[in-house]
Amino acid sequence: MPGEFGPWPTVYGRFRVWRDAGVFTALLNGMIAEAANRKKQSLGPAVPHGTTAISTKSGTPSSSSSTS
Repeated sequence: MPGEFGPWPTVYGRFRVWRDAGVFTALLNGMIAEAANRKKQSLGPAVPHGTTAISTKSGTPSSSSSTS
C-alpha cells in the first residue's frame, strides 16, 4: 500500500467507518442510478458465488470470468 495512505490500522479504520456508515453502498447505488438514467446499464452488478457478472442492456447477466 502506498505510504501516503498512512499506516494500515488507520486505512482499515477509515474503511470500516465508511463501510459501516454506508458510504460504499451509497456510491454504488448512485453510480447504478446514473447509468440507468443514461441508459447504459439496466441493472447493477451481480456477484454470484464470488464471480463478478456484468448485466447487459437486456438485464441478463453475462459472466466476466472464465473457468480453467
